[in-house]
Formats: sequence, structure tokens, C-alpha cells
Amino acid sequence: MWIQIVPTQEAMPDLRPLLGKFESLLTSASVSQRAQMLTIHALYNSVMVPELRSPDHEAVYEANKYLFDECRIESMILALLKGREWSWSASDCAQAYEAYAEKKFHKQGMPLPQELDVMLMSYVAEKYRVVGQIDKFRCWSQQALLESAGRPDWQEYIQEVQAEGKEVDLNVLWHPN
Repeated sequence: MWIQIVPTQEAMPDLRPLLGKFESLLTSASVSQRAQMLTIHALYNSVMVPELRSPDHEAVYEANKYLFDECRIESMILALLKGREWSWSASDCAQAYEAYAEKKFHKQGMPLPQELDVMLMSYVAEKYRVVGQIDKFRCWSQQALLESAGRPDWQEYIQEVQAEGKEVDLNVLWHPN
């Protein structure tokens, strides 16, 4: 898992009241909104020590985890940050990322941190590499390379991956040397 446990509440604001509100809205919100709220809910509760987690957070997740069956940006982020393999096809992952990218700078959009953007693109590239779609692997790794502006260590690594057609190690991007 790439996210780490937060040892004290001082390190992060107490979001439990907000998460409680999310829980009450899960039945009436749109599928997209539910996926967004559940992603925040799951990520927060996965990084907090047990005494700072939402009550019944596991039951809330279990009752709604079907929202992550479909490949969408929230599903990809949650799986990525929790260190889980993506079960979706390369093309489904590419479509989900492209749908996010198309809207990320709109008024209601929310761009991800550069690290997550590059990791998501790199993982899509890796999905294509694994199934032997080398042109799409190169295309997605090139996108990750361009998104890595200002990070020469990432750019060097991605260029190496492209040139050698080797497996993408997301740990290099998450914890660069």
C-alpha cells in the first residue's frame, strides 16, 4: 500500500463529521457522486489509526464496494493507492482516464496531483505492455513522460521504460531516489 497510516489527528483534519454526511447521502446521490464520496471515505479510513476512523467504516464500504466494480477514475485511484492490481482491461482503464482528463480542468473538475496523474498514465501503459499492445504502451508512456515536466528523475525512468519496453515499476514514481 502506497498510502501510510496517520498516527495522530494532528497530522490530518478530522473528517469524520464530513464522512458521516457522505454516509447519509450515499443512497440519494448519483453513481458518480457516490463513487467520489466512497473513495474519500475509504482512503481516509485506510490511513487513520483505528481510534480515528469512522464508526462502521468497514460496513459502509462493504455495502457500497460494488461502485468500484466498474472502471472509473475513482476505482483506479483507490486500487492504485491501496496497492491493488487493476482488474479492468487496458482499454477500459484508458477510457476511464480519458473521461477524467477531458473534465479535469472544467469548473466542476478536479485535477489530480502530478504524482497520481503520472502513476495512472504509467499503469495504463503497463496494462497495454502486458497484453502486447506496444504502440499503445508507447503512447501512454509518452503521455506520462510529458506529464512529468519538472521531474527529470521521472522523465529519465519513463524514457528508460519506453526504450527497453520493460515493466513499469510504480514504486520508482511514488518514492523516487
